[in-house]
Amino acid sequence: MRERSNNGTPTKVLLDFDSTDDPAHGEQEWSAHHGYHRQRMYHPLLVLDGETDQLVMAVLRGGATHASKGALAVLRRILGRIREARAAASGGCACGPSRRGLHPFSANAVSSAA
Repeated sequence: MRERSNNGTPTKVLLDFDSTDDPAHGEQEWSAHHGYHRQRMYHPLLVLDGETDQLVMAVLRGGATHASKGALAVLRRILGRIREARAAASGGCACGPSRRGLHPFSANAVSSAA
């Protein structure tokens, strides 16, 4: 997203949350058998910029973890960082970002299964 901001402040940010299977060999810490994938694995959560497919964040999780586990906590962390960046861009003044030409940040969530 930092690369996108080089062209000015993005008007929207689309985040793509996805999990993937990462096979493990042996008894590595946090690896576990996952029934759906039928293998011993890690189950990392990946967050991608939905417009550029650039990796925003990756979280290593245990192999038996549900695909959505931790997604809300990660989203809150990312939203917090975006809010901090917008506050810094406004100079951190008490007048609020909207008076400096930045609109207050709002989040709309859409969930879909691919």
